[in-house]
Amino acid sequence: MRNPFVNPFTIRQWLLSSLCWVGSCLAGFCGITYGMMKLLPDNGDLVGWVLFGSAIGVCVLMWRRVIAIGWQLRLAGEPAWLVVCGGVWRLLLTFLLFLSVVLIGVGILIRSGS
Repeated sequence: MRNPFVNPFTIRQWLLSSLCWVGSCLAGFCGITYGMMKLLPDNGDLVGWVLFGSAIGVCVLMWRRVIAIGWQLRLAGEPAWLVVCGGVWRLLLTFLLFLSVVLIGVGILIRSGS
């Protein structure tokens, strides 16, 4: 039996694993953010750099485990509605990833300039 979270082969497996990866990455990022804000409320610089680092880590995980795999899937033989849902989800994730990378870059430039 194949583990769909390691290497999904169908659009259904990819959609399930991508939703799980997105949810776990966002939950992890929110947990790190909350923990850093509670542990170090007065040290804004350290919190900012840790958040930037964890945001970069989330982007790398999202690219490697979700987006890159989604663009390599073969869609032959899948129902049309599932292909459309998968395509919209891939485009949305790709757009949000590139937006996140740009915002992280802008944030690092602003933080290093001040």
